[in-house]
Amino acid sequence: MLRRVSLRKGAATLVLVAMSAGLFWYGVWMNRIAARDFEFQLGGLSGNLIPEVLFLKGNYEYFVDLDFDTAGGYFRKAIGTNVLLTEAWFALAKLEVVEGNTEQAWKISDTLLPLISQVSTWKWQELLLAFDLRDEGRFAGALNFILSRLPYRRNEAFLLARAFWGNWAGMLPHISRENFPLSLVELIKFKEMDLAYELWTTTKENGGAFDNDLQIFLCQFLLENGHIKEAKNVWKDVFGETTSGIYDGDFENEPLNTAFSWRFLKNPVVEVERATDSCPSGKHCLHLRFNGTQNVIFAHVAQIFPVEPGKTVHLRFERGSSGITSDKGVLLDVAGYGCAGVHVESAPVSGTTPWAAEELEIPVPDACEALMVRVCRRESLMFDSKIIGDYWLGGLELD
Repeated sequence: MLRRVSLRKGAATLVLVAMSAGLFWYGVWMNRIAARDFEFQLGGLSGNLIPEVLFLKGNYEYFVDLDFDTAGGYFRKAIGTNVLLTEAWFALAKLEVVEGNTEQAWKISDTLLPLISQVSTWKWQELLLAFDLRDEGRFAGALNFILSRLPYRRNEAFLLARAFWGNWAGMLPHISRENFPLSLVELIKFKEMDLAYELWTTTKENGGAFDNDLQIFLCQFLLENGHIKEAKNVWKDVFGETTSGIYDGDFENEPLNTAFSWRFLKNPVVEVERATDSCPSGKHCLHLRFNGTQNVIFAHVAQIFPVEPGKTVHLRFERGSSGITSDKGVLLDVAGYGCAGVHVESAPVSGTTPWAAEELEIPVPDACEALMVRVCRRESLMFDSKIIGDYWLGGLELD
């Protein structure tokens, strides 16, 4: 009886010692894996019992020794040890593609990918595998998933998509509607003017929409690259205005500093602001204050505005001044934007003048889609050339 008890205790002790040794061995390996001690992992034979180590050895054979057969053996052993080791499945599928075993790679793809279709962790690997297999359907699905949910991968995904389909035009038909705004930004970034406008037009025709900030961004992009007519259409869609006209002629809003809006540039000796005092009818108006320290050349307030080609338009405005010195006062200058053959300016205002209405008649050439109006002060050639005083402008209208 006592002998049996002793044997049992001895066996239990041996089991516990073995378990402790096993746990110690496992702890050491997990510590080295967590520390990314690749030298230790590659050198230890006992690590072949751990699927992550087998996967690492497979990658070493693949990328360093270029021994594809040995690499494939490690990947298969890793999967056999842990069938849920997804990275090993992907590595094996890519290896099959490299070795020309596309049928086997397709089998792995068809088995693996449906199981992880909504797992973001593996979407990039899915995209790469679909690229290698030229699997257009799965590539498009993974691409749209990444664009909508994995922002840190977007630039690489767009780059890979362009390589997959050859160019932007080939890629766009495979982009889902939710990713149209991202695609529009990307097209603007790469100066694909025609495709950007086509994407905007197609989206509008199919009942889609872009937010106003993105549309204004597109409008400026088209405008600065000479696509003025297209820019006018985008602007009209945002603000619901006609194809010609001054935007915010009473300065009721802060300048957008882009597209067909007011642009205010800073000048160290001229204060530029939207004012409410001293304006006619209590409206907002533009106020310039010259501080009298320089013979300043000023053209820091401007707006590009759309017009209809071949028509004569009239620009009406109100202006006033107080104590403006020097022989060169403040005026409005209107010239063609992206076109020649038109240049009109108002008489300069100096001294102190009450609010008064003025009008400029502007014949628009046939090939002219837009004009630019600027608030200007020319350089004075007089000895007493420094300018001081205040100027106000408001009520700009075009008809």
